[in-house]
Amino acid sequence: MNGTSVSSEKPPILSVVLAAGLSSRMKNRNTNKVCLELQHRPVICRALEACERSGIRRHVVTVSFRAEAARVMQCVSGEFDNVLFAIQREQRGTADALGAALAALPEEMLRGDALLLVLPGHRILGDGLLDELYGLYAQTPGAKVAEVVLRRSGELRKLSIYLGKIADFAAAWQRLSSEDEGENELDLAALAEVMCRNAQQGHLRLTVDDPAQVLGFTNPEEFLEVSDRLRDRTERAGREVDPEEYHLLSVWRDAVHAVLSGDDGVFPTVFRGLYGGDPVLARRQAEALDRLLAFAAEEVPECDPIAVVRSPGRVNVMGRHVDHQGGNCNLMTIGYETLMAVHLRSDDRVTVRNLDPEFAPAEFRIGELVRDLPWDDWQTLVGSAKLSRLLKQYGVNWADYIKAVFLRFQKHFSNRRLKGMDLFVSGNVPMAAGLSSSSTLVVGAAEAVTGGNRLDLMPEKLVTLCGEGEWFVGTRGGAADHAAVKLGQCNKVVKVGFFDFRVEELVDFPEDYALIVGDSGIKARKSSNAKDQFNHRVSCYRIGFELLKRACPQYLGVLHHLRDFNAKTLGVPPEWIYRFLKVLPEAATRRELEKLLPGFDLSVYWSNHSEPADGIYPVRGVVLYGLAECARSAMFVDVLRSDDMEKVGHLMNVSHDGDRVVRFDADGANPVPFHYDSSDAALDRLVAGLERGDAAAALCEQPGGYRCSLPDIDRMVDLALDEGE
Repeated sequence: MNGTSVSSEKPPILSVVLAAGLSSRMKNRNTNKVCLELQHRPVICRALEACERSGIRRHVVTVSFRAEAARVMQCVSGEFDNVLFAIQREQRGTADALGAALAALPEEMLRGDALLLVLPGHRILGDGLLDELYGLYAQTPGAKVAEVVLRRSGELRKLSIYLGKIADFAAAWQRLSSEDEGENELDLAALAEVMCRNAQQGHLRLTVDDPAQVLGFTNPEEFLEVSDRLRDRTERAGREVDPEEYHLLSVWRDAVHAVLSGDDGVFPTVFRGLYGGDPVLARRQAEALDRLLAFAAEEVPECDPIAVVRSPGRVNVMGRHVDHQGGNCNLMTIGYETLMAVHLRSDDRVTVRNLDPEFAPAEFRIGELVRDLPWDDWQTLVGSAKLSRLLKQYGVNWADYIKAVFLRFQKHFSNRRLKGMDLFVSGNVPMAAGLSSSSTLVVGAAEAVTGGNRLDLMPEKLVTLCGEGEWFVGTRGGAADHAAVKLGQCNKVVKVGFFDFRVEELVDFPEDYALIVGDSGIKARKSSNAKDQFNHRVSCYRIGFELLKRACPQYLGVLHHLRDFNAKTLGVPPEWIYRFLKVLPEAATRRELEKLLPGFDLSVYWSNHSEPADGIYPVRGVVLYGLAECARSAMFVDVLRSDDMEKVGHLMNVSHDGDRVVRFDADGANPVPFHYDSSDAALDRLVAGLERGDAAAALCEQPGGYRCSLPDIDRMVDLALDEGE
């Protein structure tokens, strides 16, 4: 159930969902038909979800200039935060509704190769349908409209979906509207005709036999039919387990025994391939899985179906402490993993048992969690006083990471009750070693929830939910660890981006090099002090970013995350970044920061960590580290691909310097406190260096001052560097 999703090469696609109709045939004056609920969910949200599953991340919804438009916008914005609303002021047909959407788009989106997908908001499209449509479009060159007619004789009327370049739609709309006279309605068929006049190809046709792929309605009778079809599909999915993931426990055990016996069957071959063909590693993990299945067999009949989830640990090669600021991370999985055997239940109870007796068994009911905690939104829940009291009273249990997943997913899928399950867990990811053992639990549980409940969820969204779910235990990090666990591949570096989450590249790690993970012997326990330090640094980021925005209001339109504060995005010379940073305090107390940000409520930052002993927030050094690390992580795979391993090592060393607290001599003795100079004078020197072309003054060459390392780790780094020389 561990998979990989890599962004395709297709150009960006924007969906336009038409929701401005009068719904007159539905005989409902108060509710637009797109807001009618099917299986406790508005129809238009199901339409947008179909787009999301096909990788479309930006949407425009056209609504009418009437009172019920507010209801449409409320339905959509309650589930999606990536939707722009356009107003159709007069009811002049579907083409006019599209024209309103085009008018709402920024000017830069009307040019280039971006595609526009136009579909009605009262249609529920089946999985894969939009991907098939794009494939059909991509096979036929030239400017065109792809009109898809989907019908099964006697059951559904014609359905048309339009796909083409935004620029072509805009040009056709201008011609059509200039040709039209009077108050005539403008329909999409007319617009399509205008688009195809000068095209090499005309309409494209996609035939689908299954009416469930194009569920839709225009009157009450059809609405009831769609409701019945959807209910049948949901209930059938609820009764069945996925035959590709769930097999009898006895079958799993026989398959693993075949691996251990050295057989060359299908399962042993696939299993060994998961571990890069390393026979020692594959056997070790097969033995671990065999022990887990025997453990599960003590509670589960061998004739019951189960699924197996594997979640590898990870290392972040480049891009530390910046995932929650929108920076890139370059990640690799390791040969240690958490294993789960998943047995579904008919109720909402979750039981968790660990093969290691050090971890006490736990169980909870999903319904009780929902009932006992605030449920306005996820941020309210994780920031609630009640949860804070619970964590302080009982601490964080290992099973709380699994509980966090069920809570976050139940909140996301708020219109359906998630199934309970019995989870049997084992793992050999070193704990408290900075290898994301806790995140392997989170991702493993997320895979179990997703597969067991047959949820429609893109891997990218799963990663995002995992990152947010871990806030439940008190940290406010990003989703980099979860991205590596979910999307990593053997012997590859995966470069991911955030906000929106995406997999940008997968690059082979050079075969003649090895990435060595050293054990300092220090346990990175997630104590309250560790969380305080983590959240303290994140607060420095957030406060620094707010100060930069106030100092540079001319750039507010492009500043969404700290990573955006770079020369390319702002359109300024690189040395200006250092000049801007001088507005940030090198060190400030809470009271001083509150004076610098009058009218800004900083209590949200103070509430998630205790005030440091010295009372200081090193805002400038932390922000400089973040900006420089974003630059390093963005370029890292290009350097790796060029096989410049000396530069790869150099970037990793600069990155660690930004984290270090001391520096040791050649013998590993006599530690000297390490502080990066981020004073005004130092920034002025960097400005001068860039102006004269000094490569050492580049942003990626600056460590900054995040300072979250430990002396023992700094000593290991310095000894390794001395040995290498």
